[in-house]
Amino acid sequence: MMPFFDLLALHEMGHSYTSQAGLNMHRNWMGELFVNIMLHTYVAERQPELLPALETFPNMVVGAGTAEYKFTSLEDFEALYASLGMGPKNYGWYQSKLHSAAKDIYNAGGKKVLQKLWKALKTHQENMTDAEF
Repeated sequence: MMPFFDLLALHEMGHSYTSQAGLNMHRNWMGELFVNIMLHTYVAERQPELLPALETFPNMVVGAGTAEYKFTSLEDFEALYASLGMGPKNYGWYQSKLHSAAKDIYNAGGKKVLQKLWKALKTHQENMTDAEF
């Protein structure tokens, strides 16, 4: 698992980049998903030999199912994010799920998805309801 965790530094750098750019992520889950898309895009485009290290651990966690997790909805993630009220193990499940989603998003549209999402978030700084978002 160490190669996976070594790559998380890029995830954390993504938070710094989005903050410096002034992007309004609108939702905590989007902030985490977006930097996971950034991470996956970088690895896929620049160091594809590291994709197994990036994908294996999240796939294992997500593949084990949700039976042992009390919280699995985006609404729960939003409500509990600030205090990590879902607990560290459940938070790890959320991050794994968001890594898996980032992989699927990249695989569906390549690096252009990241570019389009960045522009959309930069353009739409206003607060939005869930329906608008």
